[in-house]
Amino acid sequence: MHKAWQDFRLVLCADVFDCMVEHGIQTLEDIVDAGGLDYLFYKPLIICERRTPRTRVEDYQAGWSATCLGTASAL
Repeated sequence: MHKAWQDFRLVLCADVFDCMVEHGIQTLEDIVDAGGLDYLFYKPLIICERRTPRTRVEDYQAGWSATCLGTASAL
């Protein structure tokens, strides 16, 4: 258990629109720097998932079916 705790690395992801990437990453860095996660062996890794606004009406659909509508994010 102790070995698993030492090898564990928390990954924080800012899932934001493209125009908010810098703000989202800075916010997560501020939270980490505030010291709330000091008990972790490694400093958390901060990544970002950029979203773009939908450009077409049907972008929310993962596929088409006559019986059900399958939705998905616009990543």
